[in-house]
Amino acid sequence: MKSQRKERCSNWREHLLLIILTVMNIVGQAMQIVTVVLWFATVDPDLQNTMGFSVLIATSIPPCIVFGLVIVVRWLQKCKIFKHGHPFWYGWREFGLCSIIGIFNALSQLLFFYSSDSTRTSAILQPILSSATVFYSIPLTKWILKDNKKYFSLLPVVSLSTVLVGLCIGLIPGIIAIVHGEADFGGALYWPFIYLLSYAPVSTYNVLQQYLLLDFAKRHPEGSPSRDYISETLYIVFWTTLWLLIGSALMFWMDLIPGFGSNGSLKGFWSSFVLGMDCGFGVISDPTICQGTPLYTYLYAVGYVLSYWASARLNEQSANYTMLSQVCVSPLAVCFWLVFPWLNPSPTPQPLWSIMPALVLATVGLIMWRAWEIRVEAAEQKMQYKQDKEIGDISSHDDDNNADEETPLLTHTESLIN
Repeated sequence: MKSQRKERCSNWREHLLLIILTVMNIVGQAMQIVTVVLWFATVDPDLQNTMGFSVLIATSIPPCIVFGLVIVVRWLQKCKIFKHGHPFWYGWREFGLCSIIGIFNALSQLLFFYSSDSTRTSAILQPILSSATVFYSIPLTKWILKDNKKYFSLLPVVSLSTVLVGLCIGLIPGIIAIVHGEADFGGALYWPFIYLLSYAPVSTYNVLQQYLLLDFAKRHPEGSPSRDYISETLYIVFWTTLWLLIGSALMFWMDLIPGFGSNGSLKGFWSSFVLGMDCGFGVISDPTICQGTPLYTYLYAVGYVLSYWASARLNEQSANYTMLSQVCVSPLAVCFWLVFPWLNPSPTPQPLWSIMPALVLATVGLIMWRAWEIRVEAAEQKMQYKQDKEIGDISSHDDDNNADEETPLLTHTESLIN
């Protein structure tokens, strides 16, 4: 009875932890989608399109500091579990993978911030466009994780088609505006396309992060003395976030690209960057330039820390809760703009006849997709378990046979001695 109670209590605590991580992931991702729009809205309209690089750097610095401090605290608690006794060392192979993940994250964030200004991509449309992640993840999963799922079977094709139809419905108002001459191609389709494109690197670094976590689990099985998943996750989130900052800084030249960047010279880039950093951290107090911007800088950083940590933990802990967090982000962000429409800075509000069907179809498609993935993965794990069990039974049977063969020989030898 006591063991059953302990087991029930343990299961209850595990589910509670997963629920907390799921809420953290959902709220954190929704905060990022919403606060970046509000960040740009606090800046003078004539300067908004020149600050994409500034907000990228400004929002990347606080998470690096937070994760670095947490690693130090963890090291002080359990210094023996860190390789070479150093809190920031991870191993050369893992360090290389973390740097690649961080660079892809930087590219994703760069495209995301440059297209997130509500004058470029409608604020309420952005959460729906984030559903495009699923399309990018398929080839990467097959290539990196050696996935053998049958993606061309009925259910995945129907679910992906549902998501695609939802995305297209969300873009219809922009196409209509172009046809009627009410909007140009850049404002109606070009920047929403860049926003869609920003989720390609997201899928890349998510799959690479999953690969890194799986690799660690193989090298350090459950129950082994070297297994400390929290410390491993801390390493991943710290180094990838640091490389996000480094990679973003190295991509400054993209701000000079005509049609994408907002500055035509290095001098103009530097002046816009300094002004944006001053706004982001509250150095400038002139309300005609920016007002309240630091609030959204830190709110975005909080959302990043919450979601990045929670998603890394959920990737290893539970496929069901991961699915739940993925499908709830878009509805939550859309609901925010519907409940607080006066905060929506978009110059041309997206019509509900487009938003609601697009949201429903994209969400339903993602649920169908993730439900299929979970079912297939469960079947694969069951098959692997049966194979491992059969191999174990065969090995045990061979050992028994060997023992039986040795016993008569020993008895015969003893009889000769006697």
